[in-house]
Amino acid sequence: MRTVKEVEKKTGRKKIYFAHVGGDIDKIDGLVKFALSKGVGGIMFSPLVNGIDIIRKYKGKVPIIAHNNLTYGMSRHPLNGVSFHLLMKIQRLCGADMVICPAPDRSFYVMDIETHKKNVQACTMDNGMRKTLAGLSGSQTPETLYNHYKILGHDDYAICPGAAVYEHPMGIEAGATSFVEAVDALNNGILLKKYAKNHEALRVSMSHFVKKG
Repeated sequence: MRTVKEVEKKTGRKKIYFAHVGGDIDKIDGLVKFALSKGVGGIMFSPLVNGIDIIRKYKGKVPIIAHNNLTYGMSRHPLNGVSFHLLMKIQRLCGADMVICPAPDRSFYVMDIETHKKNVQACTMDNGMRKTLAGLSGSQTPETLYNHYKILGHDDYAICPGAAVYEHPMGIEAGATSFVEAVDALNNGILLKKYAKNHEALRVSMSHFVKKG
């Protein structure tokens, strides 16, 4: 947690560290207590593995991310299962602060744009329930961050990147910077390719993390 404080001081931006807690249901309470005792700011659960009610049990006590483990296995069979957007809505109803939400393109090829929109809408639509943040996952890059804004028409979502940060050719810090630069491009109404010309981390990311196929 010392690193979190150091980064907050360096960037001037609030950071929060989540511990991913799972495994034997009888041990989860102890694991949560241990994680919080070490100063973590939030807990990430896998509700479809340990039971969706795990969210309700801890809602309001600590910030909660609902991971998408088993989501694909429960929702892609053509004859049975539960739709993506219904799973998002149920986890929202239980009190998750953020739901990891599969997004099209990159490493997740089986979802169309309309399904993507319905998933995010299930998290954010004004229907009397407390909103939850859709955390878009699946090999996200600064370019997909920008594209999601164009598709959804709003910025009420989070990006959950992986390789685009920790495999950036210039290092992890540059990987994170490339996403900040993409947000800056959006905020200033500048095309991403144009903005990248004068922002090295973003430019390198766009040339390195090119969709294959």
